[in-house]
Amino acid sequence: MGRLLFQARHWRVRQPRRLVHGLAVLAALAAPAAFAAAASAEGPVRLLSATLHEPREGLVAAPLPNGEVLIAGGYNGSKDLNTAELYNPANESFEQLSEKMKSARSVAVAAPLPNGEVLIAGGYNGLTDVNTAELFNPETKSFESITATEVSVRYRATAITLSNGNVLIVGGLNGERKNVAPAEIYNTAENKFEELKSKPLVVRGSKPEVVRYAPGKVLITGGTSFAGSYPGSAELFNEATDQFEPAPGAVEATVREGAAAFSFPGGDTFLAGGWNGGPLATVEEFYPSTGTFAAMP
Repeated sequence: MGRLLFQARHWRVRQPRRLVHGLAVLAALAAPAAFAAAASAEGPVRLLSATLHEPREGLVAAPLPNGEVLIAGGYNGSKDLNTAELYNPANESFEQLSEKMKSARSVAVAAPLPNGEVLIAGGYNGLTDVNTAELFNPETKSFESITATEVSVRYRATAITLSNGNVLIVGGLNGERKNVAPAEIYNTAENKFEELKSKPLVVRGSKPEVVRYAPGKVLITGGTSFAGSYPGSAELFNEATDQFEPAPGAVEATVREGAAAFSFPGGDTFLAGGWNGGPLATVEEFYPSTGTFAAMP
């Protein structure tokens, strides 16, 4: 019962009305220059007339090579889902897929792979944390189970595709009400998950922010522990060495979890929104030259 109460309190009541915001962030990640131009014309977020085919929170979303966005899984208020749909930005519509995920899952991770497929891994399924993974094939619009399983069972983690095509997974919580300390890599070429020898400098727990701010450099910050503490400090992941490195003096202006983290081609890197005892509307910028954060006016 304690686990169920935690689930409801910790994320299921926090996630409403985030779809449009999430799609806007995906658009920024996929085409930041176009996003910036659109933002100056009509604002960064515009309410769509189209709606999802079914309600879902704790869903995963990932951009596809053709410009569409995969939306999968989540929780509909009574159960975790194995259904998926595609968002088409050309006509601003959602297409319900006939094919379903091999496992129902919410608060999982998703990351696009170099071949156009999308890795979906981990998450939560009813009363169970899952460490299974599967691939979405955009050409066949179908899901395929893979034999590889995560090294650590985790939900509410964060994943990012690295420049070599592998996927870094950090943070998360597990069924023992503990933060997941180690990070792991999904090795795309060998189809396996590997725990990194280098450990994150901070145990971040739920939904840290992860973003590439320069070639080969990934910023990791934020998150929250099961007990509700927010680390706020940041660290770097060096893709060339697979090492976590300190970011001296880098402390978020507002500590937060589950924020949108995005970086533009010029190197401007921002954190927006998130949660710290309540939903946040603040935005801050990370300055790589000084390794510091500053709140935007």
